[in-house]
Amino acid sequence: MEVFGFFLLLGIISITFGLIGGLLSLIFLPFKRRLIRSDKLTKETGRKINIAFIAALGLFAVYQTYDAIYPSDSFYKNEFTSNTGIDFPKSGVIQKKNAWYPTMHGDYWSAAIAEFSPEDYETLHRIFTASDKFETDTTRQGIGATVDYRDLTSHIQKQDIERVYARKRGGWFKIAFLRDKKTIIFEKVSD
Repeated sequence: MEVFGFFLLLGIISITFGLIGGLLSLIFLPFKRRLIRSDKLTKETGRKINIAFIAALGLFAVYQTYDAIYPSDSFYKNEFTSNTGIDFPKSGVIQKKNAWYPTMHGDYWSAAIAEFSPEDYETLHRIFTASDKFETDTTRQGIGATVDYRDLTSHIQKQDIERVYARKRGGWFKIAFLRDKKTIIFEKVSD
């Protein structure tokens, strides 16, 4: 299913970039003709430019598709910041990550395991403890809403988690602080 989704998304993005590229090509066409008439551009060089332009559009479409399905670390850092209101600390390093591409209704899931310096870990722990936007999660569910979460955290046992905080309002976002005093797991499930 993931391969089908990749090619479907690639097709949609390719068509979009093809339309945009076609419009840009139409805009460039009068300039190209003028350059050919004034002998500043040969037809052969014009063809090479066209091929390079099409190849660049294709590569850009493939890159955008890949980045949409397999987000970079910056996506997860932005998820953390936008859901907590706290800048992702500079010492933070994303160790593992996973996300679902949004459904046609815009629903998605993402989770990441990040390591921080002991100082940043303690600072974040203090902030969440005092926060009026988050509360200690007392549900039996805790953190981990999906099978993919369990795969992502297969090396972490439930007893390794010191505390889980849940956002009070605004959808499912949970953050777990591990007993090692350096690792944090955060998970977002859109609604």
